Order: sequence, then C-alpha cells, then structure tokens
Amino acid sequence: MNFHSLPKRSLVIWEVLAVVLFGAGIFAAWVLIPQSFLIWYAVIWLLGALFILVAFLYLPLLYLSFSYCLSDTDIIVKGGVVFYKMRFLKRDKVSFVSVYNTPLTPFLKVSMLLITAPGAHLVIPFLAQDEADRIADALNRRLSSHDNDH
Repeated sequence: MNFHSLPKRSLVIWEVLAVVLFGAGIFAAWVLIPQSFLIWYAVIWLLGALFILVAFLYLPLLYLSFSYCLSDTDIIVKGGVVFYKMRFLKRDKVSFVSVYNTPLTPFLKVSMLLITAPGAHLVIPFLAQDEADRIADALNRRLSSHDNDH
C-alpha cells in the first residue's frame, strides 16, 4: 500500500494559525490583565511556553504522522501525536463524498475531503485542492457505476 502525506503548505498554514492565536492570546492578556501584576507575567510565560510546544513540537509531529492510502478495497487514514489512530473504511461502503472549500481555498490551494459511509466518516484535512478533487471524482465514479449495477 502506498501512503500519501499532506502537502507541506498545510504545516505552514497550521504554524501561521498558531502564531495568530498566540498573538490574540497576548493581546487579550495585555487588554484584560493589568501589566503591573505578577499574574500578567505568568500568563505571558505560560502562553509563550504553550506556543513553543505547539508550534515546534506538536504541529510538526502531527504533520509527520498524518497519512492516507486509497487501495482498491479500502480507504485508510492514520495519524496522531498523543493518540495514534488508524481508521479504515471499505470503498464499497462509501455513500457520499464531499470536498469542502473555504473562501481562502483559491489562495491556499487546500481543501478538506469528507468521505461518508453508513455509521462512519473519514476526514482528510488540508489536502491539496487538485488531489482532493481527483480523489472525490474517483470515488464518485465508483459510486455511480455501483448504482448503475444495482
């Protein structure tokens, strides 16, 4: 089986989001907590340590661990840092495939692929837009040919 990983721009997007959230946390601490209090410094240090852990440890490990595979019979998505999960979905059980685009999709060129089956769904986030469309088309073609057979 050939596992594929997410594009590198997904890690960059996650890192940019971490910087934005860290900046929002610093701004909220600056506005809500008087700077003369010791608690303000503790909050700033805590936010800084949390940012370092998330941006330089958790997000790169999550990016490296996440992969997906589309075989002839199964769709497999695996990944996770603290809790590593491997999710399987039989291709013949797929009932619906969606590609979600945001207003930023034309600029970022990433989409989210949602594959739904009775009682289950698989999500592949931050997938390259053309790859998400290609996978969705392949799965939808299989769905329409399966519907024509029955």
